[in-house]
Amino acid sequence: MERYPLALDLNHILQVAEALENIVSRCFGPNGGQVLFIKSTGDLLVTRNGRKILESLILDNPVGRMIVNSACSHADITGDGVKSFVMLLCGILRGLRAASDKNRKYGNEKSGHVSKRLSNLLMTFESEVLENIVGKHLSQHFHSVFSGLEAKTCCSKSIQCALYTYFCGRTSQNIQDFISKLVYDFVRMCANNSDCITDTVALISSCFSVLHTDVSGQPIENSRIVTGFVLHRDFSVHCPAGGDRRAVIITEQMHQSLSAPDVDFAVSSDAHLHDCQIYLRQRTEKLIKHLKDMEVKLILSNVKQPEIVLFYARQNGISVVDCLPTEEIEWVSKITGASLLRTANDIYLVQISDTFLTCCQTIMLGSRKYVHITCSSSLSFLPHCVVICSPVRGLTEQLISSFCGAFKMLDQLFQLKTENWKQKTEMNGCCKTSEKDSVKSQGLNCFNCQNNEVYECRMAWGGTFEMLLNHYLHCFAQKCQDTELAIISQVVGDALLCIPRNIYKSKKGNASFPLIYAQLINLLGKKELTEKYPLGFESVSCKYQLVASVLQCVSKLVTIDYIVGIKSPSKDSEDVLT
Repeated sequence: MERYPLALDLNHILQVAEALENIVSRCFGPNGGQVLFIKSTGDLLVTRNGRKILESLILDNPVGRMIVNSACSHADITGDGVKSFVMLLCGILRGLRAASDKNRKYGNEKSGHVSKRLSNLLMTFESEVLENIVGKHLSQHFHSVFSGLEAKTCCSKSIQCALYTYFCGRTSQNIQDFISKLVYDFVRMCANNSDCITDTVALISSCFSVLHTDVSGQPIENSRIVTGFVLHRDFSVHCPAGGDRRAVIITEQMHQSLSAPDVDFAVSSDAHLHDCQIYLRQRTEKLIKHLKDMEVKLILSNVKQPEIVLFYARQNGISVVDCLPTEEIEWVSKITGASLLRTANDIYLVQISDTFLTCCQTIMLGSRKYVHITCSSSLSFLPHCVVICSPVRGLTEQLISSFCGAFKMLDQLFQLKTENWKQKTEMNGCCKTSEKDSVKSQGLNCFNCQNNEVYECRMAWGGTFEMLLNHYLHCFAQKCQDTELAIISQVVGDALLCIPRNIYKSKKGNASFPLIYAQLINLLGKKELTEKYPLGFESVSCKYQLVASVLQCVSKLVTIDYIVGIKSPSKDSEDVLT
């Protein structure tokens, strides 16, 4: 149990970070194992998902919680990289500690002062050194994910390899091929088999919660893709009909009840009350008949419709699905253009859209019934639903999380993240004057940044990004005139190698890390480095974002001097803690 206030130094931060590293490093890489959690309820959780592992830990230490929050914030952007985040963080912290200890050995300055001063240079290092090295040197090893830059035609092989690489660190080996192919097929089907899938990926990433259905109690191999929408409710009224069907969406009850809480009325007698009820019933009947005259065959609603509405709908051959989640209602309206009616009066006032559904039927997934609807195949985004199956509920949730992360990763892959590098250049190909002066003021020789826009890029998997960046950072450090900036470059460069070192830690002989690294640098020196490398590809923007996120986290951590404990207000207390 920590006692507060607690003085915080680099050793304490590193101790906490290494405790997290010791956990995630065991399940890192394609040959990593899985972590078993036993919950207080007796439930078991077996996972190798880095985010799930860290979020399942009970952390009392504020530093540990801060590291986990930073790692998860990074994963919210890129969809992955939590384990790499922790390992790279530890590598940089170890390097800073070694540098500060060395400085203290040959001088009188305290270690804490040195580490804090070096941490203040991290942001300068990111903006003025790291971006320039990536933009000039590392970019020559990038490969576009597009086979045509102007048409933005995606290279199918690159996308499939990127997905396979992603799932290598998230799922067990026996299902990696199946899951990665399932995700790729899902994207292509939603894009209506178009080669331009960037907008489709962005749409899926933002709305995946309504594009999947989970089924527990079945093998993972039963997972499949269903054309159209799967609405997570059963029919309240099902009237089978052939041909195309016009649908409307209603967000309020169609029958106005006298007992509704927001209705005020005055009656003079029982007969008057009876007449009012008859009028409202006839009004509802006319509404349903009007929908029938407009060839409406399906009513979708996010509220419970009264029994009288269901009765008249059944009489007029109109199917009804009510109590739908709001996000599903909005999604169907957005994609199909189906008329969205706010009130019952809108049925007369709003022109019913010409959106027709080609299919509307019950679908059985697992032990539950849902509504399956399909629409015209002429849409640029052709909606599909991926059915995710697994033997137990916990594994289903992990697969859903992996799917969400995969789409975030692809969305990040298609982003022009390197626009920042272009914005830092002038038309003559050199750094902006303000930046050049800033760098020269520290005695640093400025790189001439290339003025070529770097498109959405990938690199060979297996630590290629980290090993190449390590090489270029060390080359820069040898030429840098600013001692402290050179130290930062060496620290970050050395820390980057912890990722490929852990990838190849179980390999022997020619596949061991030292030989792989030596071979890569040798090919680089001969200018023979080609894209023949390992098993898959990784997003350059995700890798760069990883380094930037870790640098920001380290900069925040090392500037903390004390942790002050405060008493949490009791549940019965009315005092507000400010």
